[in-house]
Amino acid sequence: MLNNRNNTSLTTPPTRGMVTRVQQMKDASNSISTYTTYDTYGNVLTGTDGNGNMTKYLTISILADSFLRITIVNGDIS
Repeated sequence: MLNNRNNTSLTTPPTRGMVTRVQQMKDASNSISTYTTYDTYGNVLTGTDGNGNMTKYLTISILADSFLRITIVNGDIS
């Protein structure tokens, strides 16, 4: 049985539909890549921009259909 993020169970990472890398061509031979990682529930854990700056996300489930997301950028919480 699949949930809404295509996980087969709570301990299995998503199998499809989750973008982990985006590569943009600057010119014919140079590109910039951004990366995203996810937890086993499909929530974003980290995002890394083309300059290597990482943003960390903490998602806390409060109820079945609601959550609280905390964003940490360079040690600052928002």
